[in-house]
Amino acid sequence: MTITLEDEKRFVLLLSIEDLHGSGTKKQVLDNIDKQGYLVLTGHDLSQKSNRPELVWRNDLAFTRKHLVTDGYLDGSQHNQWRITANGRTYLQRLSSQINKNNQKSFQKLTRQAINRASHFIQQSKLEKLEIIVDSDIAALDFEEEHFEGTQNKRYTNYYERDTKLRAKAISIHGTTCMVCGFDFEKRYGERGKGFIEVHHLTPVSELGSNTKINPKTDLAVVCSNCHRMIHRKKDNILSLDELKKLLKAV
Repeated sequence: MTITLEDEKRFVLLLSIEDLHGSGTKKQVLDNIDKQGYLVLTGHDLSQKSNRPELVWRNDLAFTRKHLVTDGYLDGSQHNQWRITANGRTYLQRLSSQINKNNQKSFQKLTRQAINRASHFIQQSKLEKLEIIVDSDIAALDFEEEHFEGTQNKRYTNYYERDTKLRAKAISIHGTTCMVCGFDFEKRYGERGKGFIEVHHLTPVSELGSNTKINPKTDLAVVCSNCHRMIHRKKDNILSLDELKKLLKAV
């Protein structure tokens, strides 16, 4: 899909507001666009309007902001407060995806910094969606273990395996296929199993220091529920992934 100049303006405006955690004054939003170098600015863009003390590019984006308010992508209820709406964030995701698919030479105003930020925003959005799914999975797991297995002391997973952000990052890196047996919940259960997998810490909790920094890529693995149970089944003999793989091959 072709990205128009108006699309580019809308994108950098919404992106700048996202940089400011979803809300900012006109000056903050436009100053951030300038600071981040999101737009290629010509001599005309940098000239001052004849009827007001404002640069042409800043005045243009102020008009773009009005269109975004009309379309429901920005909240116009507060004076001099440019706030992105939920629909606006979805729209930004869509624009980012389209920009990510286009060649840089096809853009009229977007810089490499803006294009790279689009790619980063897509990944950030995917991770946030994954965190919501993971939160729900953890809540369901907590309910099952506390209400059906007795006390919290019987949990077979540790703190690091239940941390929402760590789990989401691990799944984002390793995917949702069991690293021991190859089980895929979505292939087996369809939509119900989409995005589900459990996360396992490769180092026993007893060997971790209180200030241990966890690297989701090297310290965490993704495994199916059955394999996870078998890994943790005996507290004094927690299996490694390779040890469990050997057990599977032996039966």
